[in-house]
Amino acid sequence: ASCPTSPSLTTERVGRSSKTTDIGAAFNKRVSLLKTVYEPYLAGWTKLQEAVQRLKEKSKYSKFFNKQQQLTGLGISSYLIMPIQRVPRYVLLIRELVKKTDPDHPEYESLQKALKSIQKIAKVCDSHIK
Repeated sequence: ASCPTSPSLTTERVGRSSKTTDIGAAFNKRVSLLKTVYEPYLAGWTKLQEAVQRLKEKSKYSKFFNKQQQLTGLGISSYLIMPIQRVPRYVLLIRELVKKTDPDHPEYESLQKALKSIQKIAKVCDSHIK
């Protein structure tokens, strides 16, 4: 199955002209930013969890965390893991794009490169979380 060129996905309107956007190339431009943001966050993951646990043990913070969980339905740990859960979602998204893109399509190679890049970051995430 191939991915037809869709103006809604591949064209960005700028004034009166339009510019085609290579999704894989756009992602590849930002993958270094993901690495820059996620690596320090992950490196401090264990300490962050320990700090949250210590705060939960203090009555004033415990009340705050409990109240927030009641209001939102999610605890602080759920919010802290959300950025990390985003990476596997990127893997799934790009993998699906690669699968649906014809190998002869001009964006196929950049999508494959994007997939390999995000898989490396996902592997780093997994190693820090386990």
